Amino acid sequence: MKAAQDSKRSAYLLVLYSYFTDGAMALTVNAVLKSILAEYQWTDGQGGLLIACMSAGLLVSSLIGNSVMERLGRSRTMTMLGLFICVSMGLFSLSPWPVTFYPLVFVAGLAWGGINSLDNTIVNELYDGSASRLNIMHACFACSAVLFPLLVGFITMQGGSWRVVPRLVAVLGAILAVLSCRIPLPKRPEANTVGTSTVPFWREPRFYFSLLTLFTYVGCESAASAWLSSYLSRSNAFFQAVPSETMVSLMWLLMIVGRLFFAAVGTKVPKALLLAGESVAFLLGMLGMITFAGNTAAAITSVAFMGLGMSAIYGTTVASYARYVSCSTLSAELLFGAGGLGSTLIPALAGSISDRAGLQTGMFSLCGFLLVLVLTSFANLCMEKRSAVHEKAC
Repeated sequence: MKAAQDSKRSAYLLVLYSYFTDGAMALTVNAVLKSILAEYQWTDGQGGLLIACMSAGLLVSSLIGNSVMERLGRSRTMTMLGLFICVSMGLFSLSPWPVTFYPLVFVAGLAWGGINSLDNTIVNELYDGSASRLNIMHACFACSAVLFPLLVGFITMQGGSWRVVPRLVAVLGAILAVLSCRIPLPKRPEANTVGTSTVPFWREPRFYFSLLTLFTYVGCESAASAWLSSYLSRSNAFFQAVPSETMVSLMWLLMIVGRLFFAAVGTKVPKALLLAGESVAFLLGMLGMITFAGNTAAAITSVAFMGLGMSAIYGTTVASYARYVSCSTLSAELLFGAGGLGSTLIPALAGSISDRAGLQTGMFSLCGFLLVLVLTSFANLCMEKRSAVHEKAC
């Protein structure tokens, strides 16, 4: 029994480290975008395409990742993903040709989506779809999302090269590859121990709510992380004197606070109610940040509100999905693939709109997707209440 508990704890710690590394890689690419735009005189559309290439890798690995890891084995898959991070980020930091950035961040995106699918699946199985455990895991992603944009901002403000930080991420990837060779990850259980629903997942309305939630949320999170720094530095002189990357770090810092808080709260707040409240906060924070970017105090407050609003949406959605949907490879791939698709399309669309109508209009376009997120979360809340009334009547 003790050996099983130790093995479970070691696997969870490896998952936490891999998710920290995943966040470091994803947010480093977003954080260096402003420096790349300036160094190579790229347009917003070209910058949006870079983020879209990374997200395309996320989409591909989200769709096929679970099938691949069941064939290769989870430990081998994690080792391979660590090597993907090491090689792609190492070459990204060394390449003198900007055209090579596109395929390199695509490979990084493959690692991003693979780790995302693998880690969420493992934690769901180990802890029976616990929202608390998932939010702790996502807090690790947020920790690196705070640290690495700060590193980029500090190094570039001191006259250093943005390329230093991707090299550090490459080292983290190498460490992940070594650790995953030494720490075994659990195999997929023979029977479903997470979901309790006997209804096929394609007949569950909540599954489609989850798809739409992750499509809009992940897309808007990715776009906000990519464009927030550039938008604030162009809108407010304060964010030119102080690294605007600190605002990305502030947003993710508040996400850590929110994720740890909701991990502690656990089951005291209904998941559907939490998703509805978080979605509204994300939308209001985004509107405030765009509208009042010229007012430093209002902009900082709005960014903090965005971070709190974003904090628990992903982990809670995945945990809610685990309650209602049978644990199948296809359903997991569709779920994480929806997030990958949103992360591919929404930032690229925002960049394209920015080229044609200005960055502020591109940022406002995100609010349309967030409105869809709010409506989806409230539709899900209404369905949950209707189900609760029906169960009580029975």
